[in-house]
Amino acid sequence: MYYPARILRYFKSMDVVEVTDFEGHSCYHLKGTNKWGIVNQQFYDTTTGLLVGYKFNSSWRGGSGDETEVFSDYRDFGGWLMPTRTAHISADGMQMETTTSVSFDDVADSVFTLPDAINALLSKKGPG
Repeated sequence: MYYPARILRYFKSMDVVEVTDFEGHSCYHLKGTNKWGIVNQQFYDTTTGLLVGYKFNSSWRGGSGDETEVFSDYRDFGGWLMPTRTAHISADGMQMETTTSVSFDDVADSVFTLPDAINALLSKKGPG
């Protein structure tokens, strides 16, 4: 969910290739190589700066090959501009994801409390 805000954390290099049309937007086309050596082509709207989409090849992980993600209909959720429509296009077809709401920090801390049996195992293990 936070990927668009943290993209550079995943890449060891990111170079501007050109300004081009992508999904009906004038975009900066960036070629990135992630920390695992995989190339990812990213497209940012030249007017808004928002990520319109990216292209990558998924065959390294057993995927169908060339794939495209397209992000649209950005809306503000608690100060975060997030796409509410994401299209995933591959040789296998297209999948559309629609986000209607986003909430932050509304999960009670008790949800993350470990069961007594796990706490007992951790206390036997000792420090380190």
